[in-house]
Amino acid sequence: IGRSKASLGSQSSIWLQSKMLDATEETVTRWPALEAWVHEKPEPCKLSTLAKAKEAIAEGQRTLETLVLARDGGTGLDSLVCQAWISQARDLGKNLSYSQTPYLWIPLGLYQPAKDDAPLFVYAFASFLEVLSLGTQQQRDQLASTRGFTSRGSKEKLAKMKPPEWSIRTCRELHLHAIELDGKLRANNRPYWTVTSTHKPGGLSRSGRRDRWMGKGSTRSERREQGGAPSHESTSAVLSIGRAIDTLMGKNPQPRRAFYRSVEKRVQDHWFVGGAERESIKTKRQEERVRRFDPKVPHAFDLAPCLWDPVRGRSLANRWLGKGLPARDVSAGSTEQRNA
Repeated sequence: IGRSKASLGSQSSIWLQSKMLDATEETVTRWPALEAWVHEKPEPCKLSTLAKAKEAIAEGQRTLETLVLARDGGTGLDSLVCQAWISQARDLGKNLSYSQTPYLWIPLGLYQPAKDDAPLFVYAFASFLEVLSLGTQQQRDQLASTRGFTSRGSKEKLAKMKPPEWSIRTCRELHLHAIELDGKLRANNRPYWTVTSTHKPGGLSRSGRRDRWMGKGSTRSERREQGGAPSHESTSAVLSIGRAIDTLMGKNPQPRRAFYRSVEKRVQDHWFVGGAERESIKTKRQEERVRRFDPKVPHAFDLAPCLWDPVRGRSLANRWLGKGLPARDVSAGSTEQRNA
């Protein structure tokens, strides 16, 4: 600020944090309306990163549209997009002395799990060799002749014409490059909302059936009433992408059903221990019995239209990222035969 006039020195946004402002040795004066702009926790994500992510999500939607057109219409992959991907794979594999599987990442969204949390970036993830099954024979031959992908295994995978099997991965950082090799994949996670538990651990082992110490044993009639009560571990299964997005947005009916089916068990979990007052336990049981299901949903989100339809309030991801029609050879010769 000059002596006679004030001038704006920078237009970049600044995250004002309370402990940083309080660390100054002396405060002359503070604007009264400043308190509304002061935050207690660090900045979750820079605005410039969010702007780049929004552009990347829009580009990912357009990329997926071209892949769906190639899958359903048999037109082959867009030549410019496919050439850019193959060029990335060539640059990554030029110094390789052995073959690695290339993978394709398509950014399709981001969400903030809770307030003040850093956002998680959502990607569609698949083998690039499988994605090329949607292309022409010339495009597949071009990758098969690229250094790092000339092995027999890579050529066999390209020849199988297996449609891409997409999965959802989340990353804490925004990555704009699309192709990566399996030896140097970015740090990623399979989010919890893409997996469901089908069975909980339980039952009795053989030693538990024989040992009646501490009441762990059981008779044949008791086990017969419980369906045998075999010992089993917990089992989980991967949800389809559409059902996984519904779970993220709190629309999957399975957690709701499991919640209401476990009402009696949750009520019985409140029991009298030591000097606990009977009236307080009774009140807790009544509150638990009438408690409604509250789905866990993101605090904020920005998902591509292929993942979430806000009008219908459900996911359409299976239409976009499903296997769809079987892949066909769309080389020039076969195209002329179909047109004929």
